[in-house]
Amino acid sequence: MTPYKPPRERIKIKRNSAIWKRLVKRVQERDRYRCQVCGNIFPKNMLAPHHVKTVGAGGDDAQYNLISVCQFCHHDLHKGVTMIPAISKQKYKSRIPTRQQWVEYEREKSLIQQTSKTQQEEDRKLEELRERLGI
Repeated sequence: MTPYKPPRERIKIKRNSAIWKRLVKRVQERDRYRCQVCGNIFPKNMLAPHHVKTVGAGGDDAQYNLISVCQFCHHDLHKGVTMIPAISKQKYKSRIPTRQQWVEYEREKSLIQQTSKTQQEEDRKLEELRERLGI
């Protein structure tokens, strides 16, 4: 099945927002606090999110387009000294949801939003849904 990309509205999140902070935390947890370039484990304050497909090239601020890199490798990536390993690029390309996953996510998301009593409950259920679907 070919990957399905949602309608082309670029996801852009303000860097200091609570949504961005939660997204960065999810990316770091997904990567198990390991730099995806050098492979070393770092504390969360030493890791930075890095776009696999740059924003300038049309990349999104979405979980599937972000990887965790240490501050040292992040500097080297932006200076052109090093590159993202092909394994990391392929690993996160495969996280783009299929059309079936996206349709199921949207359907269940609307049900969760209708039935949740608090924002925290809704966030928790949506996180569980994303984990279950691999989005």
